[in-house]
Amino acid sequence: MRKGTLLYAKDNHKIEIEFRNNNEIKKILDIKDKIIDMIDKKEDPGKKFSEKCKMCAFYNICWKNGNKN
Repeated sequence: MRKGTLLYAKDNHKIEIEFRNNNEIKKILDIKDKIIDMIDKKEDPGKKFSEKCKMCAFYNICWKNGNKN
């Protein structure tokens, strides 16, 4: 079984995850490629406020102007 690491940036906590099949790995790699492409093109994916946002390591970056549309 293939494994990976999930890093929670806010508290620098890491957990090891196991992928059940190659489709899961491919999906993760496809998402990673889309994120890198958006960064390279300087595209804004948009955002939608959720109560989960308050617990995110990037809360202050996303909501620095207080705009929670």
